[in-house]
Amino acid sequence: MSTTQLTTFASAREMLEALRAKEISSVELLELHLSQIERENPAINAIVTPDYERARQTAQEADEARGRGEDRPLLGLPLTIKDCINVQELPTTSGVRARANAIPAEDALLVARVRE
Repeated sequence: MSTTQLTTFASAREMLEALRAKEISSVELLELHLSQIERENPAINAIVTPDYERARQTAQEADEARGRGEDRPLLGLPLTIKDCINVQELPTTSGVRARANAIPAEDALLVARVRE
């Protein structure tokens, strides 16, 4: 698979294979997804609380880790977390406007494990 064939509709396995084969960087893969989000999200509002700068930093760190020869199951794969799951410093609204200021101090265990 070349990067020209890789789309946001590729499977997680295909994306991870492309990352491991260095056919695409984590930063490039993230930007591919962010471009799609920019096009589609105004109409569907799927990304309620964007955290793009942290995502870009995480992608850069993933590329650096791969450059050192590291590999982990989800390393560099762009993911979103539903806003009913605690993500440190982001609102956990569960779709309820009254919870807009419910900002957890730490990640839920699920999020911590995904980050690992």
